[in-house]
Amino acid sequence: LGLYASATALLNDYSELSGSVCSDGHELVRRYLGGDSHASAAVEHLGLYLARGIATAVSLVAPEKIILTGGILDSLAQPVIAATRKHLELRRYPAAVPRVKVVPAELGAKAGALGASLLRTARSGG
Repeated sequence: LGLYASATALLNDYSELSGSVCSDGHELVRRYLGGDSHASAAVEHLGLYLARGIATAVSLVAPEKIILTGGILDSLAQPVIAATRKHLELRRYPAAVPRVKVVPAELGAKAGALGASLLRTARSGG
């Protein structure tokens, strides 16, 4: 999923759509917030890919909640989650999908690293 639904994939998609290059995620966020239609389309594509991955996960394990994290979500959580939810609903994925909550990580992009650190500490007895 990371190949299609990541900050790198978002930047690559933007470059394909616009014919120009964004130096990093911060620049893409500025362009999105400035109303750049190519940035909006790239975020929409990201939502589509996330919806496909989420639909697969939900059909396999039926979670109650999907927590999305990553640097780009610190700035664009609402538009990405809105696009993801839209694509989940448009494609009428399995019945469980409409019930699953898709939310941004409360701890932001560092949530995974913090969780891994806590797990290591717990396993080492510290």
